[in-house]
Amino acid sequence: MSARTKFVLDVGLLSGAVLAFATGLVLLFDFHMGFGCLRREALGLSRLTWQNLHRLGAILTFATLMTHALANGRVIYQRILRLLRGNFVRHDVHELAVYTSNTIVLVTGFVAWLVVEGSMSILGPAPFGFVTGPRHAWIDAHHLVALLALILTTRHVLRRWHALSVLLGRARADTAGNAAT
Repeated sequence: MSARTKFVLDVGLLSGAVLAFATGLVLLFDFHMGFGCLRREALGLSRLTWQNLHRLGAILTFATLMTHALANGRVIYQRILRLLRGNFVRHDVHELAVYTSNTIVLVTGFVAWLVVEGSMSILGPAPFGFVTGPRHAWIDAHHLVALLALILTTRHVLRRWHALSVLLGRARADTAGNAAT
């Protein structure tokens, strides 16, 4: 995989995750908690718009995360093996917690959206009222694990920020080299 492709993939993953996390926080604090379920809008956007922006971020995150996992599959596999064998190295446990928490967030979010009855349609209308039953449990699990994943993933990204800037330099060099030929 070229440096440019890897950089675009990483920026896409970061963008999707930021969109999903930011809109998820709005959905949690402005529409899910307390009597927020009775609100029609927050910060100038409708409930349905926030939900669809969150879904867009989730789809982008899912697609780029799967590609990212395939591109880094060997490293992920080695981390899992080291942990299972009991001879893990620094950051292995943290990285596996990042993988696990983000997987749980994706699964619980997509189940709440696509599997459990009661999710609002992409075109609306946005139902008002308290979420009950199994859907509420899936959404609560999604929110709680997402808050943990936000902390773990932020640390994951910050530790790799320099590598991302190096990758940007290599991508620019690749692009300049291709333009010169």
